[in-house]
Amino acid sequence: MKKIIYKLEMFLFKNSSECKFNLQNSHHILIMPGLGGSAWDLFSLVRYLRKNQKSYDVAAIPLGLNSSSLAITTKRTVEYLEKNLFDKSKPEKIILIGHSMGGKIACMLVDAIRKLYPDITYEVITLGSPVGEVKQKYFSWIEDKFLCLFSDAYKEWVPIIQPDPKIIKYIGYYSVDDKVIPSALEKGEHKGTIIELKGFSHMDLINPKKMGPELLKQL
Repeated sequence: MKKIIYKLEMFLFKNSSECKFNLQNSHHILIMPGLGGSAWDLFSLVRYLRKNQKSYDVAAIPLGLNSSSLAITTKRTVEYLEKNLFDKSKPEKIILIGHSMGGKIACMLVDAIRKLYPDITYEVITLGSPVGEVKQKYFSWIEDKFLCLFSDAYKEWVPIIQPDPKIIKYIGYYSVDDKVIPSALEKGEHKGTIIELKGFSHMDLINPKKMGPELLKQL
């Protein structure tokens, strides 16, 4: 079922303009959705960033609603990028942006592609991504069981892979009300730039009107 979901999202969105790469540009921003989110959720943010800066090509990456395991999604995304970006151009810089669970994929992805393409400059920006064992704070028993059925990635809920601290920025908290800092950040287990945002809901982090200006500051 999860493989069908991935193929369906690819069929629906991979040829959309918001998912296509500008191969004439050597600098790319790749944005990944969160748990249950599709590339379509990011289209407005992609259009905002394309309009308001010209240094980077910007594209949304389909992840099949993050329904497969983190390892499978990362492997598929590496293959997707090899086929559609790396085999057709020579990127010099890539910024990976992941919303929520997409932030975990971004961290795993940069670890994988740096080994294959070490000459590229990389940055990672997570938007309200879970970095520690915070799942039980936010979901009821029923929600937890439903999400376990829906998503292998949710069932894992492993702590985020730590990229090079020099290339990662954690933006926003992972919580419903933005009042709780993930445990791993509280303990100092993850090193990097931590940017706290007040007055942002979890979905505001992909809202171009609210998050767009904040992202432009980080580029």
